[in-house]
Amino acid sequence: MCRIPFFSISGWPSPLAAVSGLADVDAITISLARLALEERITSASACYGIVLAAAVNTVAKATLAIFIGGRKMGLLVASPLLLALIVGCAAIWGPAFLS
Repeated sequence: MCRIPFFSISGWPSPLAAVSGLADVDAITISLARLALEERITSASACYGIVLAAAVNTVAKATLAIFIGGRKMGLLVASPLLLALIVGCAAIWGPAFLS
């Protein structure tokens, strides 16, 4: 059976990480790491929240590049960002699909 850890995160880190990722990744990364260190959330929840924030931030940057820089510039910027997004998500969530 395939378990996707992202969907089994309990509590607030997932939606908060997604919203926070729109603006900045640093603050949510520090906050989730500190909560995990204090054992108020699991380290897995912190990890998934940080990756989710980074993914949302990457999509936001790619979207801005397309709208501000035009189609040609946007594709030059968005292509490597989206490739990094795919590789990052595959690295963290890929093993869940294999189990």
